[in-house]
Amino acid sequence: MRVPFLLQSETLIAGDQGGGSVSQWQTVASFWGRLDSFTDRYRASMDEKISHMVSARFHSGLAFQLGQRLVFEERFFIIRMVREVDDRRLFVALYVEEVRYL
Repeated sequence: MRVPFLLQSETLIAGDQGGGSVSQWQTVASFWGRLDSFTDRYRASMDEKISHMVSARFHSGLAFQLGQRLVFEERFFIIRMVREVDDRRLFVALYVEEVRYL
């Protein structure tokens, strides 16, 4: 677990007159994890959007939710699936999609 991540949630700030919305990402926690990328072949067998898996130690103070964002350096990952790795609740696996922002 050598990769420092920021866990961020999207907060709606206001709606605009065109029916859209304005939001911003806020950091809710930081944690250390492991980042593994999937091959194209493996991705095709699961969900093509899922590009990486982030492994982290389970911590009762961290509540990972679908749609939250992980930030590592200049890279952004959206959480698409959360899975507890074992019954002892030692580790959690986050299946994420790497996204690029302009």
